[in-house]
Amino acid sequence: MARTSQLLRLVLFLVVQAPLWATAQQTTADMLNEAPKMPTPIADSVLNNGSVIGKALSDPWNRTAIIADYTQNFLGSAVSNAELGWTGSLSACIAGTISQLAQNRTLQRINYYRRLVGLPDNMTFDPSRNVDTQAAALMMGANNSLSHSPPPSWLCYTAEGANGADNSNLALGSHSSQAVTQFMNDNGTGNTAVGHRRWILYSRASSFGHGSTQSGGSFGYADALWVFNPFITPAFLPSYIAFPPAGYVPRTIISSRWSFSIPGADFSAASVTVQNQQGTALSVTRHPVETGYGDNTVAWLFNTAADLSWSGPDDKSFQVTVSGVSRNGVTQPPYSYTVVAIDPNAVPPCTVMVTNQQGNWNNPAIWSCGRVPTATDRAQVRHLVTVPAGTTARALGIVYQSGGRVSLGAGAFLRVNP
Repeated sequence: MARTSQLLRLVLFLVVQAPLWATAQQTTADMLNEAPKMPTPIADSVLNNGSVIGKALSDPWNRTAIIADYTQNFLGSAVSNAELGWTGSLSACIAGTISQLAQNRTLQRINYYRRLVGLPDNMTFDPSRNVDTQAAALMMGANNSLSHSPPPSWLCYTAEGANGADNSNLALGSHSSQAVTQFMNDNGTGNTAVGHRRWILYSRASSFGHGSTQSGGSFGYADALWVFNPFITPAFLPSYIAFPPAGYVPRTIISSRWSFSIPGADFSAASVTVQNQQGTALSVTRHPVETGYGDNTVAWLFNTAADLSWSGPDDKSFQVTVSGVSRNGVTQPPYSYTVVAIDPNAVPPCTVMVTNQQGNWNNPAIWSCGRVPTATDRAQVRHLVTVPAGTTARALGIVYQSGGRVSLGAGAFLRVNP
């Protein structure tokens, strides 16, 4: 797709090895320029009536499933330098190819992110685009720089590479699935529009193209992800596209820049507030709203590193409220959702309480979790359990198994909240 564009300002940033920026497979230095931008507004009014809004692909509140998906499809999509299998040469200006394993895992990670936010996860790679993106990655790597409009004077310049550069997310410092995560983080002062992320999470995306090479200088690798393939109307769509999304989210993929998207929405008057689990408002900076990158979006940055630092295995909750969003000229009620950052390597909290002997309900020793059930716990009673006189026992639900019975003392109550 030919577009009139000018050399985009390059933004170099170092990836600090601290909890705020700690994400899988980062190199010591990454580089992104601004994302490719459509020259004309995207016609996405077909989605404004909400006719394709549907149920998310997976339950965002199923911790076990979220961790399993992360383990299998995020960690499982890692590509080592050896596995990249690049066959080209910088010195000889040979674009070469990368291994099918590397391509498969890059696509696997794209679909992981899309599934996490509730979007269709059936993306494919268009082989015809892979040729141009491979040539584009070679040019970026050979020149140790990034441009969506590379001049003919560049090393290893080709028309195919220029076409790939014009239509792709570009990165230095990573390859294959690593670059997908780099695009999703969208760090750097020149990426307040989170354009790279928005193309990966575009509601009407159907396919991509991809290429990776080695790079000169300190970056090591270059990557190009073609994003301007034909767009489609999806079979279903969530009511909004947030990253990180509502529900349980592995904290290792959470960066300091968050976003909220709705096709065709007007975010010019939108405001964003974020509260921690104690109800304290956190300091965030709402970025200027920019169109031309996938779905319309508002993005914001956490100003305090400690708000996104993790200590131990405990969950960390964030209540997000986006107000002032307009659709078809009508201001919508505030959108509010909760993000729970979890340690995917931690042992899940014990939430199903099972009796392991008979005794007093209030004795932690008779329960499998080593504590007394609360109103949020489901209890399985396998023994005779007594609620002492004058006390109230609580549970979210109770299942009586063979031999299980609850006896109430004088004035005792058992309150179950289904």
